[in-house]
Parts: sequence; C-alpha cells; structure tokens
Amino acid sequence: MPKYQVTVTAVSDRAWFALGKALRTVAGLGWLDARRLSRYLLKVNDTTEELLHLPCAQVAGIDRSTADHVAGLLRQAGATVSVEESAAQQPMLLCPKASQRYRWDDLLAKPVVDQPLSAKRKVARVARQVVWRALCVALVMAVIAGIGVETTPAGESKPIWVASWSLYGAVPGALYGAIWGLLKGIGRMSGWAGNILFFSCGMALLAALHTRTPYPSPGFAISSAFGRTLFGMIVGAITGAVVSFAVWLLRRMFLALLRLLQGGRTA
Repeated sequence: MPKYQVTVTAVSDRAWFALGKALRTVAGLGWLDARRLSRYLLKVNDTTEELLHLPCAQVAGIDRSTADHVAGLLRQAGATVSVEESAAQQPMLLCPKASQRYRWDDLLAKPVVDQPLSAKRKVARVARQVVWRALCVALVMAVIAGIGVETTPAGESKPIWVASWSLYGAVPGALYGAIWGLLKGIGRMSGWAGNILFFSCGMALLAALHTRTPYPSPGFAISSAFGRTLFGMIVGAITGAVVSFAVWLLRRMFLALLRLLQGGRTA
C-alpha cells in the first residue's frame, strides 16, 4: 500500500497566526513544540527576506486519506502544500532539531550523535548561567549606582558613600541577573519577560538614585531608598508589560492590515 507525505511549499501572512494551531491539531503537539515547529517553517533570511526552510516535508509515511486531511488543515492555516508519494513506510514528523543533534565526523567518516544532557548536567548548566548573569548585571548596576550618586551628605566620606551605593545597586542587579539567567537557562526568556525585567531593573535603579527631590512627586514622596527602589521595580514591571503588549498589538494590527491588502492570498 503506497504511503504519502505532505510538503509545505509556501506560506501566507495569515500563517503567522494559524499555523501553530494547525500543527497542534495535525500531530497532537503541545503549544511549545508547535510554536517551535511553526517558527522553523516561517524562519526568514534577514538579507533576502526569503523563507529559509521551504519547501519542507512536514509529515511522511501516512495513508492518502490522512495526508489529504493534514493538507486541508495546513491550507486553512495559510500554507501552500503538496501531497506526494513517500518512501517512508512508518509515520514520521519533521524534527527541526535533527540537524543540530547530528553532525558528520570527517575523520571517522560516520555520523556522531550529540548525546542529550543528563538532568545533573542540565542543572549545572542552568546554575552557571544564573551565576554568570547575576555577576554581570550586578557589576553593571554597581558601576551605574556609584557614578549616579547625586550628593554626598555632610560629614560623610565620598568614597565610602559611593561604595555603599555601589553595593546597594549590586544587590538588585544580582537578583535581576539571576532571574534573567534562570529564564534563559530553562528556555522561558520571552520578549515579555525580557521587557519586564529590563524596565523594572532600570526604574528600580533610577528611583533609588533619585534623592535630590521628593520621589515620585511632592504630594506623594517616598523618603527611604528601599521604598523608592521597590516603587521603581513595580512601576518598571508595569511599564515593561505595557510596552510588550503595545508591540504585540501593533504587530498583530500590521499583519492583519497586510493580510487585508493582499486579500489573503498565499505566497
């Protein structure tokens, strides 16, 4: 009995929204795996603005009725597909990581498999990222805090005062760096998380150093450095979330407008 494969040859702008959902339906994938697979299919060369991985066999080794059903789902998602006979006799799904996991050893003339990391090595790798990023961000914030000190109180030594503020800036820097490294290490560092961390960290440092005038306003002033820092963290996190939502909304509006102008035609 002949087997068939479904090959994606092109995608339209609407596939940015619907392709992940179609892939979850086709193969029963989780949202994260479907997102990674759709991003692989939609990856664009920044120089030529052409899709890098198309045409691409999406699924192979299935019967004709299943292939037609899969092709219909992908077409509804905005993809141009073709159904062809396949040499594979067992169902197979595209694995984008295959080219990363397997490499050719020229010396031994055989494929070498990169063995997956054990749980212990994964934890060690994440721990290294957490420590490294915590140290880097703490150092940067310590330098900025030391430079940004506005005034030195009467009777205080300026070097000691600057050193104390540098230490004060290093503490939240280490905290934000550790969170950044942890999210990066476990693969959860999204654009939303990055913006929230960036704005929250920046606002916390600015609020802590804002000592010349009442902060945030004469009618509502926070006198302690810790209170100002905490207030800056919260305001910065809200600002980062708002910026992320605005970018996401503008992107959705732009793609929807592009789809409207193109009339929903496939590329």
